[in-house]
Amino acid sequence: MNAGLDLRGLAGAAACLLMAGWALWESQGFSQLGAVFPRAVALAMILAALLLVLRLLRGREPASGPAGGSSRRRLGLLAVAALWVAALPVLGFVAASVAGFLATMAVASFEAWTGRRLLGRVILAVVVVLAFRLLFGELLNVPLPKGTMLPL
Repeated sequence: MNAGLDLRGLAGAAACLLMAGWALWESQGFSQLGAVFPRAVALAMILAALLLVLRLLRGREPASGPAGGSSRRRLGLLAVAALWVAALPVLGFVAASVAGFLATMAVASFEAWTGRRLLGRVILAVVVVLAFRLLFGELLNVPLPKGTMLPL
């Protein structure tokens, strides 16, 4: 085995392959049109992961080192994503996604939020989430969760 083999890169590629396989599995229950987006993303993930594995095994990709930046931010984004997924069946797609969008911006933001900035981000979150709701729920017929608390 190559001593310089990037095990982190291989683990990341394997995780992407597993997530792509899960997306393909889950999309079996979607309508034909609704399955187009998740299947396209899953196939792109599979292709990218396999290309990364090939590059790593051939020694064409440098081994990844420790990443810079804030571990607290990374953990915060991971926590926001997990909470968003947990909130989907309770709050519904729109409410959970607006909250997740705003929380993601709060964790990722470097500058303080003024009242004007908060209003702009709330408007942006609502517009983007409603656009995705229309795209996925109405045009692509992807089943979106309706909340038990808020039927959005």
